[in-house]
Amino acid sequence: VEKRGEEAARYIPFGTEEARFRKNTHPRKAWQGFEKEFLSTETEVKGGETEVHVSAVGDGGIVRVDVVNATRSVHHHYDFKKDGHKRTYTMHIKSSSEKSGEGKEHLNNGRWTKVWLTRDQDNHKIPYNTIKSVTLIAILRMGLVPELKSHAYKEFISMPLYEDMAPWNIVMEGKGYNYIDYDTRDKTFDKYIPYAYQILSVLMNYKRTVNDFDACGGKASTPYGFGLVSDCVGSKYKGPCEDPEKPVPCATKEGTCQSDFISCLRAIGDEALEGGGAGAGAGAG
Repeated sequence: VEKRGEEAARYIPFGTEEARFRKNTHPRKAWQGFEKEFLSTETEVKGGETEVHVSAVGDGGIVRVDVVNATRSVHHHYDFKKDGHKRTYTMHIKSSSEKSGEGKEHLNNGRWTKVWLTRDQDNHKIPYNTIKSVTLIAILRMGLVPELKSHAYKEFISMPLYEDMAPWNIVMEGKGYNYIDYDTRDKTFDKYIPYAYQILSVLMNYKRTVNDFDACGGKASTPYGFGLVSDCVGSKYKGPCEDPEKPVPCATKEGTCQSDFISCLRAIGDEALEGGGAGAGAGAG
């Protein structure tokens, strides 16, 4: 929209080369505050409440939108339906003009802001220690030009090895990438991965010999159902065994969770020896 004179009377509709208005009927006055009203409407979400603060940045028509308070339902990651994820969370955003000193707080546009999730499954709290990153799954699904995709891949394969390096647990921060899974970020596996083939060989050959003793029962159920890890020790005891360090349900006297089927067989055998028995097979009730 452009005004060519104080008393310009000719009107050309929007979408043509130009539009002229009388000074006292220029649309700018009628549209004052439009950005705030429009963006405030766009922030309305189902399953929660969101409060935003909209402020002008200079006089060039650019506005800044800050979320100051929010409580809303969210899913596991961007476009979660493609991966069959059903886990849900509640996201909380709280900001204040003064620092509370409780938990991680981020200084954002002159206000102290806290962001965290509560996992609906068990009400477990997951704090956001950083709010300056974007998940790799979101970046890949929104699309990257080949050069940026190649750069992202090189950054990914140079990262330390963590337990759950799915793309929703990796974020872009600046030009680099970081791992953010709250439950598993404190342990890396770089020194163990070179032994992966040999460890599988140990489990396979051990199972063969246990089977020759007629002591190998069925397979116990584990969260991911990996092969070999829980072979031979299937029983009525089903756990649950959700700790990834001990995922195998084991039919000891009181029912325990073990790291693998060999550890389970040994635990059952130790109990049998303590009780004066000759030994113990697997698959017992």
